Amino acid sequence: MSCVFFFARVSRALLCLAVVERARERIRMFHWRLIDWRWVLHLAVVVLLVAVLPVLMGIWLDRQFHSSPVITLSMMLLGFNLGIIAIARSVAEMYTRVENNSQRVGGDQ
Repeated sequence: MSCVFFFARVSRALLCLAVVERARERIRMFHWRLIDWRWVLHLAVVVLLVAVLPVLMGIWLDRQFHSSPVITLSMMLLGFNLGIIAIARSVAEMYTRVENNSQRVGGDQ
């Protein structure tokens, strides 16, 4: 009798684990659907362009004026600062868009 009781408890525990794992998988899939991949790609392209183009331009200008790393370093600093500003603006824009959508749907009242 105790053996049957033991197997019943084990099978119930395994069933609960399977249900929990299935629920976790659904939650993970739901989170992947919530990501706006166009925004992520847009952000990646902006950061890449803002960080890489000034450095490449600085290298080219250094070669033209024979001024070694001076222009490249200044353009790199400019590019990184512009990248931070671009990221901050994009995140702020996305935040206001999400806030407006949540208020329109009826969240946070």
